[in-house]
Amino acid sequence: MNNMYLYHHKEISFCGHSGSGKTTLICSIIDELNSNYRIGYIKHDAHNFQMDKPGKDTYKARKSGADTVFISNESEFCFLGNGLISNEIIKRVFECFDFIIVEGHKKTPLPKIITFNEQEDLIKTIDDANIEGILAFCGKDDFIEPYILESFPPHYNTLRSLPYFQRDDIENISKFILQKIRLQI
Repeated sequence: MNNMYLYHHKEISFCGHSGSGKTTLICSIIDELNSNYRIGYIKHDAHNFQMDKPGKDTYKARKSGADTVFISNESEFCFLGNGLISNEIIKRVFECFDFIIVEGHKKTPLPKIITFNEQEDLIKTIDDANIEGILAFCGKDDFIEPYILESFPPHYNTLRSLPYFQRDDIENISKFILQKIRLQI
């Protein structure tokens, strides 16, 4: 396991194209494990997003020029900011968690599970990712068709033997994640 990490020394990423079931799978895993573990979630969005609403105080403060705003009450909090945030700051925010689930960051060497819908899309999904950190595959079917594995280019030979999970098999995917997280230092 790579001892370099982005956010937390125990992190695993779910990567796949839009609509491949990443968020649904992640939420099911968090639901499965949250009674025994404190789990953080980080979403890497390659697109523009908006979390604030026009007219709200935090929105007005950001539009006025505040680089970062923080809002909280007795039970919730949120940072909103412009520009890049230091990974060191993110690491500090998440250091008290047992582990982190990241959605995205497919091009980084994070340990990752690749999600997909159509088996024919698997090679393209792998090509879009950094294969260094791939731990397993997760799809909607019960198994990967042998002809798909045989069609992997030679430089993907090591990926042929990786575990595959049907994406509704939350119990076994969760066990796999916990096993991998325990191995990370």
